[in-house]
Amino acid sequence: REQPALLERDQLQRQVDDLRREAASEAIEELLRLAALPVLELERHGRRWRLGLTICEDLWVEEELQGHRLAGADPVAAMREHRIDLLLNLSASPFGQAKAALRHRLAARAAEKFHCPVVYVNQIGGNDELVFDGASFVVDASGEVVSQLACCQEQVAIWSPAGSGPGPGPGAEMALPEAPEQLFRALVLGVRDYAGKCGFRQGLLGLSGGIDSALVAVVAAAALGPSQVQALLMPSP
Repeated sequence: REQPALLERDQLQRQVDDLRREAASEAIEELLRLAALPVLELERHGRRWRLGLTICEDLWVEEELQGHRLAGADPVAAMREHRIDLLLNLSASPFGQAKAALRHRLAARAAEKFHCPVVYVNQIGGNDELVFDGASFVVDASGEVVSQLACCQEQVAIWSPAGSGPGPGPGAEMALPEAPEQLFRALVLGVRDYAGKCGFRQGLLGLSGGIDSALVAVVAAAALGPSQVQALLMPSP
């Protein structure tokens, strides 16, 4: 006679457990929904700002500019309904030939779509075969670069939209060097960070006397310091 009561209690417990799981699932879904919102609102100088947040390749959705389009959704298109005042892109984009100019064009295209400035903040530093060259920048609503930080060099600057505070800080309007100089800086940064992270302080090079080994010596001296590089001349027969 006690068995039906036990079954009822078991069924009730299962129902309670199901309700708890559903409530927990709904709470988790709500947290994920809030975390996934691409817009951050804040108030400054008496004005409420809507800041759009994108991560790295979220901007790489322009097949016309890139020659191909990355698979997946278009975060830029999905954000247009939010009517943002400023778009931020937090990036870890490794160095590549002519890549700085392509970043400028992608940010400019996004600025034209949203009719607002775009702040592109890129990682800097060497990580084995990857070299992150920094070169963060800002484009205004028309797509023009109004603030440019250095390539392959840690740098901090302040940029503010017109009329909302102090102007650009030191170094904020630096133009990028020509492509060969960018490549040289990336090589130096990669060697310097690789050596530093591995605990190397000195380098020993075998030089053939050709232009290739001479260039290696120049990069090593720039990365480690001339006094930290020793060379052994090994000319070809």
